[in-house]
Amino acid sequence: YGNSAPKTNWGKLITIVYAIFGIPLMLIYLTNIGDLLAKAFRYVYGRLCTCKPSDHNRHRKNYRAHHTVTNNSPNTRNSVEPGIQHKLYMTPEDEVRTETIPEELGKGLEFMNEHVAVPITLCLLILVGYILGGAALFSVWEGWDFLNGSYFCFVTLSTIGFGDLIPGDSRELGTNAQEKLMICSLYLLIGMAFIAMCFNLMQEEVIYKVRNCGRRIGIIVDMEDENGT
Repeated sequence: YGNSAPKTNWGKLITIVYAIFGIPLMLIYLTNIGDLLAKAFRYVYGRLCTCKPSDHNRHRKNYRAHHTVTNNSPNTRNSVEPGIQHKLYMTPEDEVRTETIPEELGKGLEFMNEHVAVPITLCLLILVGYILGGAALFSVWEGWDFLNGSYFCFVTLSTIGFGDLIPGDSRELGTNAQEKLMICSLYLLIGMAFIAMCFNLMQEEVIYKVRNCGRRIGIIVDMEDENGT
């Protein structure tokens, strides 16, 4: 925030070197953690708000397994027992016939390729809820009103960081000052990851809708359509 800054020349040089490596590491952290959280949230949202694909996929595999027929040569069928000939005399020339998957089981396959759309409003609600939760926490700790707490959380999580409101600066430090600062740092670190997750989800949703709109009006053509498959 600017309330703590290096004063010596060595401190300034070390700050420069530290920031050169620290800022890219922070960006990598936000990118990877945000992407991981987005995938996990999309999976949970898809399982809770839609039908479960695992059941359809399992029944589909069982159906194919029970409806696969192998045709061995007539001589081998009569020479050994029926239970053994299938295991011992399988040849590359064996014909395999797989029946068509019923419509109710084919829906599970469609679900696997279906896009799990996380509403943008839900992402915004997560961000607002996280900011309001932090505002309530800092209002109790720092004696700020709820508006100042919300303002501090928003300004800090958005990396604006004016420094007009600083934890531990509004009143004298108490006995648990270090613990509060650690919790504050953890809150901000997790909050920035949540912001990256929500931005990831919103970005994918916007791109998905724009592509669908482009396909409908004929601007975007899929590779499969170009190949005629």
